[in-house]
Amino acid sequence: MARIRNLFKEYQKAIELVWEEKRIKLGAAQREELKLRGISGSAIEPAIEASPEWLEIRQRLDASYQKRFEEVNNLLLKAL
Repeated sequence: MARIRNLFKEYQKAIELVWEEKRIKLGAAQREELKLRGISGSAIEPAIEASPEWLEIRQRLDASYQKRFEEVNNLLLKAL
């Protein structure tokens, strides 16, 4: 169980790190895109977590950790 818990913590940390790394860049790109369509102002907060770019990044990260979770799960099942 500790292996799964540790892997889950590592997964959460990886998401946080990538989010911090990409958040500003993706937000700026979305604001610029909205500005080109005439939407701007201090109240504009793009939904970065729903952007295709973030969803693609998240999907790749999820896929890589999914394999690792399956490996740990298989090891635990064999140990039973």
